[in-house]
Amino acid sequence: MMGNDFLQATVNAKAFNFTSNLAALAMFLILGKVNFLYGLPMGFVKIFGAIMGSKFALKRGTKMMRVIFIIMTCTLIVKNACDYFSSH
Repeated sequence: MMGNDFLQATVNAKAFNFTSNLAALAMFLILGKVNFLYGLPMGFVKIFGAIMGSKFALKRGTKMMRVIFIIMTCTLIVKNACDYFSSH
């Protein structure tokens, strides 16, 4: 992770992700392709989740975040494999 601990690397990834999301939003706004009926509630829930997740990460520390990261990654791998094999 280029010299960062897990928590710092996660913070950096979130910052880059937020920047790319802003760029995508700007492009969709320019193209007139934003559905505000869905987008605004999703945005507010995402902000709420980010605040709660940040507080959890700072309170519990790097070790707990790494465990959650591994569990979620494994869960998504299994889900994607199930989706792939059930469609073929």
